[in-house]
Amino acid sequence: MEDDDLQLSASTLSALQEFMQEKDARQKRFEELKSQAEADDEERKSAATGNFAAVTMEDFEADWNASQFWYDEGTSRALAEELVEGVGEEDHVALVSAPSVFVKLKNLMKDGLVPKCNIHLFEYDNRFALFGPEFTFYDFNEPLKLPLKFKGFFDRVLVDPPFLSEECKCMILNVFVFLPYRHLVEMTYLI
Repeated sequence: MEDDDLQLSASTLSALQEFMQEKDARQKRFEELKSQAEADDEERKSAATGNFAAVTMEDFEADWNASQFWYDEGTSRALAEELVEGVGEEDHVALVSAPSVFVKLKNLMKDGLVPKCNIHLFEYDNRFALFGPEFTFYDFNEPLKLPLKFKGFFDRVLVDPPFLSEECKCMILNVFVFLPYRHLVEMTYLI
């Protein structure tokens, strides 16, 4: 059989086309969000007051090769609500490798469902840079390579290590050397 004789079945071809259309739609939505964020920096900075387009984790396709597994809606909400329970508007909350909780928290604050506070995402995936000053690139292999302005800055920290390995656990624990917290730390897994 020659290569040019190979064909996908009609159902397989249809499923592939549907997948590609969904992927293109997500990419288009992401590009629109990115353009909007770049066009109006002030709106992005005041996102917690509701001046931003609603962003959901559906706008970010998980990359399993990068060990990205987003929390479902219920888990993201539960973690976000627990993390900010009792905070004030002046409090600073860090989310390390937990973008789905970050996005959920932004939306909950926008809708007035949780207390407003200052939140910051430390994440490897640069797509989340669309959140501008609320985003800092973070690589668990270089846990102390963070801007000095954040040292001892946060009141609460939520950490979700990207890999279930002893090495990752040890590396991610270095975050606490750099980001000592004042009130609460949640880790989303144990080895």
